[in-house]
Amino acid sequence: MASSADFDEVFMNIHADIANYYDLLFQYIYTDYHDEVVKSLFPIIRDSNNILEIGVGTGLVAERVLKLKPNCNLTGIDISKQMLNLAKKRLGNKVKLVESDVLNIQLEESFDLAYSNSAVWLFLDTNTDN
Repeated sequence: MASSADFDEVFMNIHADIANYYDLLFQYIYTDYHDEVVKSLFPIIRDSNNILEIGVGTGLVAERVLKLKPNCNLTGIDISKQMLNLAKKRLGNKVKLVESDVLNIQLEESFDLAYSNSAVWLFLDTNTDN
């Protein structure tokens, strides 16, 4: 009988493959997609210095934001360790990367702007006191 550790290892390997597939797909098939995303974001981020990307994925949008705003402080969060590993390879130390889901994120700094590109579909308010 397989243990939960065995299941976790298989799940992580599958998720790593998905992260690699995602990165290759958007890097080589949808080559203009992220350029268009950043072009539409730029009027909003132009005056922002401390920027948060929610769902940074493999860093494809962050990479382009840094080309337009090379001196900004960019932080990217993602729930996927595999996606963040690819983002780290792509971005090096230019971006602070944090493994977390958006509902439980613990960041000490504040941001001028936060954006998400197809990563966050909705937020649920689970506060049952109201």
